[in-house]
Amino acid sequence: MQKLEEIIEKARRWLDVKDSVREFAIKKSREIIRLSSEIIQDIHKGALVESKINELFDNVQEFIARLEEHPDMMQMGLVRDTLQEYCEAMIFRELVEKGDVPNPDDLKAPLDSYLLGLCDVVGELRRKVLDSLRKGKTSDAIRFFNYMEEIYSKILRLHYPQGLIPLRPKQDAMRNIIERTRSDITMALIIEKFSRTSEEEPLDIDKVYP
Repeated sequence: MQKLEEIIEKARRWLDVKDSVREFAIKKSREIIRLSSEIIQDIHKGALVESKINELFDNVQEFIARLEEHPDMMQMGLVRDTLQEYCEAMIFRELVEKGDVPNPDDLKAPLDSYLLGLCDVVGELRRKVLDSLRKGKTSDAIRFFNYMEEIYSKILRLHYPQGLIPLRPKQDAMRNIIERTRSDITMALIIEKFSRTSEEEPLDIDKVYP
């Protein structure tokens, strides 16, 4: 059965390559997720993140370039999840620094990972809202809350099967986060209103809680 021997040997070589790529993906994904998490934490602390952003981008491009040689492996859940974390960090940074979101083409990221990362940014924006309220920066809190609402309203337009892109759980989570955050801001505005002196102009609660 010489033919079978050749087939098995060919399969072994093919599987060796796939296994090598898989090991690369696992190792590189850990680095990407670590950097993404550090960038988000640094942004919350007000630290500079430019060098880590560059390092993250380079790691992601290496990750994608290697996996694009094996299109079947680009469909692994590991790949989507890793690039989702990357997109979340990059989107969050752009929103905080510039009040806008980056183009997925500029991030060199697949659209599904971008959209899922965009959903997760809402949780980080809630943290920015709460931090701003604690510091007495109500206008900043409202600005970040407005970003949350805009992201949610846009994502809510997308209705597709769970097997194509798991947006429904993200949409539900965003709605809950936004409602809790709305209550937090409303309470902060009420407290601020009643603590102001009569000479100061009170903030309009209806801007947040119509």
